[in-house]
Amino acid sequence: TVPEELVVTARTEGGVIMGLRHESLPIHGVQFHPESVLTEGGYRMLGNWLAVVGMPEAAERAKGLSPLLRV
Repeated sequence: TVPEELVVTARTEGGVIMGLRHESLPIHGVQFHPESVLTEGGYRMLGNWLAVVGMPEAAERAKGLSPLLRV
């Protein structure tokens, strides 16, 4: 259960809560693992988060990025 003052902002397809925000305070939270930028859409997710916390250009700059993997 989520307290009344928290609003769910993201869920997985299976219903697991991945993002929250406070209904009246500037508090946001996401389930994030740094290695998730290696997944499809990881940079987009990070860019969207940075836009929410005050870097509006981050979401646009993250479009089309993909990890550079060297083996």
